[in-house]
Amino acid sequence: MTEMNSAQPVVGYIGRDQELIEFKELLYKEKIVVLHGKDGVGKESFISQLLNQFDEADDKDYLYDFVLDFSDLNYSVQIVKFQLKPVLQKKSFKSIKDLIMNYVGSRILVIVNNMTQYQDAQIYQELSEYLPIDEQSLQNLRDNVHIIFIRSKEFKELSYLKHYELKNLKTEDDILLYKKYLEFELTDAQLSLATSISQGNPLVTKHISKLLNVHKTGVDSLLENFQGCEDPKLMALRLIYKDFKAGPYLRLFSIFLWYSHYTVKREWIIKIANNENITPHLVEKFIDAMVYYGIWDFEMKFDVTPKLFPQRSTCKLFRSIIEEKKEYFSDFLIMSYRLQPSLGVSDDVLYYRHLFYYLFSQNYPEFKLQKSRILIMCARITESAYLNPQLALKYANQGLDLIRGSNTFIESIAHRYLGVIKKNPQIALYNDAISHYRIYIKMKDEYEIKQHQKPNVLVNNYILNEIGICFENLKMLDKAIESHQQALDILNITEHEKFAEYADTLYYLAKVHFQMKHYKETLYYCSQSIRVAELYGHVVIDQYIYSAKSHYLLGDQKKVKFYLDKIEKLNDEITSAALKQTYRDDFKIFTSTHKPLSIIPVATKYIVTSTLLLSIASFVLFRYFKK
Repeated sequence: MTEMNSAQPVVGYIGRDQELIEFKELLYKEKIVVLHGKDGVGKESFISQLLNQFDEADDKDYLYDFVLDFSDLNYSVQIVKFQLKPVLQKKSFKSIKDLIMNYVGSRILVIVNNMTQYQDAQIYQELSEYLPIDEQSLQNLRDNVHIIFIRSKEFKELSYLKHYELKNLKTEDDILLYKKYLEFELTDAQLSLATSISQGNPLVTKHISKLLNVHKTGVDSLLENFQGCEDPKLMALRLIYKDFKAGPYLRLFSIFLWYSHYTVKREWIIKIANNENITPHLVEKFIDAMVYYGIWDFEMKFDVTPKLFPQRSTCKLFRSIIEEKKEYFSDFLIMSYRLQPSLGVSDDVLYYRHLFYYLFSQNYPEFKLQKSRILIMCARITESAYLNPQLALKYANQGLDLIRGSNTFIESIAHRYLGVIKKNPQIALYNDAISHYRIYIKMKDEYEIKQHQKPNVLVNNYILNEIGICFENLKMLDKAIESHQQALDILNITEHEKFAEYADTLYYLAKVHFQMKHYKETLYYCSQSIRVAELYGHVVIDQYIYSAKSHYLLGDQKKVKFYLDKIEKLNDEITSAALKQTYRDDFKIFTSTHKPLSIIPVATKYIVTSTLLLSIASFVLFRYFKK
């Protein structure tokens, strides 16, 4: 690929003055409008410009108190709920829909953006729960509420709404757009030919301009390639793809092209590249190339969080023309799975939007193994982040059914996640969870032997402890002890003592012994866990509280105070004041419902017992001699 200058942010908005006026008037009149137009016509940038005009207006009546974005039916809903939570609580609204319709005095704009992965009927059905888009609600909608649907085609489910079609740019505006993107001047003849090819489609104009910049010496021949072409947009993408194939970025391009149109963080790509031993320099050049060609848009907020936004229609078309798409899609999913452990909670949910896109998409039904991966990976996030174990169970079962008996790595992962989901208290199928966990360990161990990999004992330790917890929930405490002991036995104290898993396993043993009323054993395992945890900086608050409870039941108040003081002295940055208070309250409730096994000290018991025995003996002798 020919070397190019670094991508520069595009400044200014060209054309659409009349369309902006018309659309604004229609929105104020109808309150809900469907904006539709062909791919690449610039619908999202049109709405962005509309919002910019609102922000720049001197009249505060143009400013919205809330701008709510719905671009999917899971993550977006959670974000909107979080965004409106203070108002929902303060004003006692029953729902988001109730707030939108009845929050008097507030100006609210809702944008429903290109949910192409869903069927229209599903969009209407699920959004109706949150938005007043049914005919009856529309009649009662406040004047200060506006809703915009952005779509490639008309919304048949909402045929009663006003639709506004955004068409291609005028020729004079298309010429200005070419001049904006081009790094050199075309002749009048070349410019005329270029505009006749792009036909005012902003995305085609951008792609042709970037191709011309890269191939400055072959402008005429490049433009001639487009003449007579039925689909200049597809032709432009084929030429860009040819450039990527000729350079060092083909594999990166073919893998990362599978990101959907949601946010992509630059750091994700860097981490994935590091996992795959791809040099950072190559990755940076690749990202620059993707941004340059307009495949990804780039945004830097406050010069701190650089984010990339894949161009929806461009990426979708590219996916249709790349070679070996199934293999590259698999690579993308595998890399995503490997990336997951390094993501924080918020990034984990944000990243998985891309997988949920394919979960609902109808474009890749023949990718059976890949569909299974998506279902299984989405099951995990549905249970852990969206707190919906019932739906997660459905996804995981569907994923396993697609590959059952394949003896593949992903089949073992399906069993692991099914174990996690069925262990969830809302599902509480603990015997089933134990079976899935055991199948997972067996399949994982066989896979590691087959791949000549060193056994991952920390993973086996985790699963055995999970099995132990399932036995605890089944009140099979002897079995729980056995499983936790197995988890401890597979760890090497010299090699694994520094890991949190070692201290955790000791704590699990202490906890089960406490339930069995083996308080001395509880104290033993707690002390061992505390020793390791304190040595290597792991969390120890649970061990402290179980030690305090055990000493309380054994009647040692001095030790009780010692461990409660330990909790108080924990670093507030690691253990918050609120959490400490929770543990204090728990201990207070415990002591109010439990009594020490004996309130008499051991030494005192011996003295009392001895005194009683002597008294009895004296009484017997007295009666004997009296006779």
